[in-house]
Amino acid sequence: MLNELIHKKKVSSNINSVLDNGISLTDPKQIAEKFNEFFANVAVDISERINPPSPAQVDQELNEPNEGRLFNMTQIPIQQAEIIDSIKNLNATNSLDPNDISMKVLKKLGRLIATPLLYIFNKSLQTSIYPEKFKIAKIVPIFKEGNPELTTNYRPISLLCNFSKIFEKIVHTRLAKHLESQNFLSESQFGFRKGHSTTHPMTHLLNYAFEAFNNKKHVAAIFCDLSKAFDTCDPKVMRKKLRQVGVMGGELDWFLSYLTDRQQYVYIAGHKSGLLPVRLGVPQGSILGPLLFLIYINDLPGASSLNTKLFADDTALLASDSDVIRLERKLNEEFQKICTYFRANRLSLNPKKTKFIIFSNSQQVQNYDFRLFANNNNTNQFFPENIFEISRVKDGDSIPAIKYLGVFFDPTLNFKYHTEQISKKLSRALYAMRNAKQFLNEKALKTLYYSLFHCHVIYAIEIWSVAPQSSLAPIFKKQKDAIRLLSNARYNAHTQPLFKRNEILPLSDLSEYFKLKLCQSILQNFSPISLRNMLQTNLEKRQEQGENNNLHLRNDGDLFIPTFRTLQLEKFPPCILPKLWNTLPPEVQIIRRKRDFDVSLKDWFLSKIPEDFVCNRMLCPSCLLNNVQ
Repeated sequence: MLNELIHKKKVSSNINSVLDNGISLTDPKQIAEKFNEFFANVAVDISERINPPSPAQVDQELNEPNEGRLFNMTQIPIQQAEIIDSIKNLNATNSLDPNDISMKVLKKLGRLIATPLLYIFNKSLQTSIYPEKFKIAKIVPIFKEGNPELTTNYRPISLLCNFSKIFEKIVHTRLAKHLESQNFLSESQFGFRKGHSTTHPMTHLLNYAFEAFNNKKHVAAIFCDLSKAFDTCDPKVMRKKLRQVGVMGGELDWFLSYLTDRQQYVYIAGHKSGLLPVRLGVPQGSILGPLLFLIYINDLPGASSLNTKLFADDTALLASDSDVIRLERKLNEEFQKICTYFRANRLSLNPKKTKFIIFSNSQQVQNYDFRLFANNNNTNQFFPENIFEISRVKDGDSIPAIKYLGVFFDPTLNFKYHTEQISKKLSRALYAMRNAKQFLNEKALKTLYYSLFHCHVIYAIEIWSVAPQSSLAPIFKKQKDAIRLLSNARYNAHTQPLFKRNEILPLSDLSEYFKLKLCQSILQNFSPISLRNMLQTNLEKRQEQGENNNLHLRNDGDLFIPTFRTLQLEKFPPCILPKLWNTLPPEVQIIRRKRDFDVSLKDWFLSKIPEDFVCNRMLCPSCLLNNVQ
């Protein structure tokens, strides 16, 4: 209904023809075979084009963990309760797996199938053999954009055996617990980990910029793009990586059995292609795949001296210096090491989509011809075809910002371009709400507000809300328009009472609300370890600086607010988080449980909106209209 209201055209999912060497194939069986051939070989083709590094450039084998840190899956056999819990925690999807069974059906039969699955799973662990029937993937091509007759314009959606997903869920839980308890995963990795989100690496980026700007330094950031990163993982390299995190013996054999000898077929319009082998990569659509990829790329932060932030394969590399020439030289030298790491691990850097940016408020630095190269040559090699210049994002470009984890970062970190993009999304949401207004009641409109509007406002608001007020004002104006729509109020009605009635926070309060939530998660140790030392009390800061410990001041318990050189830096996380926290009432500060804190915090913000709104504007049109009525 909403698509009709906003005049959105339905995209057809039918694939009627594809091109094969200029010849149009229309037979569904031939189309399926063509897609299967393309999907099965694309990662292999990418991997074979990588220039392998010389043995001298490849790092030595890392020390393997001692016996007390080894991963053991057979010491405690799988229990029936684990299988039932695994089935409960999986999504009840209707999509059919290679056996034409949906997870929705299996969830209803959970207790009935638990006993035979228990035998199969434990037998698999004991023999270190992963069942062959579990290693077949059903691939459904989904159109992305461009010419619908080109196979390159389709994304493969992999549907694995649902029995396999139940098994993987159990192993994933055990492996993730092992990795976290032994601190094997890098602190720089934030993807696919419990208690980690995209906000955390972006917070680190702003913290890094804050320190650099405060010390009159410029920041260079490279945002790497890897071609088919999950699909090009080499099982031989994975074997080495698994050993480094304590997976050995029978457990190692089981994981290698899981990764190798996999097959796939393509399903289109009721027609199946033949089976083709999958020679590289972690299984797409799997539960274990993302965690195995984290293990695969885990040692990347140690490959260079660049400050590295990872969200799965999304890689940000940071460096800073007060001298731009020295910064350029350092960035090229260290990026060479990163390129060598990628090649050694059979990962293909896409130089066309890899970008870099210089964060600085100095116009002279922004005008400097800063050049960065991806050099894939080995020592004593010089092949021009292996050297690629990386594009720099600058003011004046058609897109004057770089998109990292869904947020556009511009050279001055004022987030002007990002707020403009949010404003466009909110305009589309308002259009949908206006068209749906005559069909929906207030409760339904409020649901629509949260579904179409609110989600765009709150995503990474802790980051982009450091923008100046001039950039935030258009977003707040659209939020006021939305609150009037869902309240069925006049176009110029006062919004403060409407925010109060609907229990929705205005933009400024919403920004502070999410920043305080982040602050609480850091103070209560719910956040990643890498953020734990971000906040200190005034007393802890004095003790760190070696001042008199016997001296007690009234504000010792308050969070320390660092000094800042510019007003822009005052809104960055190191300053704004402690500043906001110090204004919170003690009864809210002491709450530990996240859910209780969130509720109390929102109630506190709502309580600051007066019950009886008084307009102080002379000749206010809205108030005059009320008086006339």
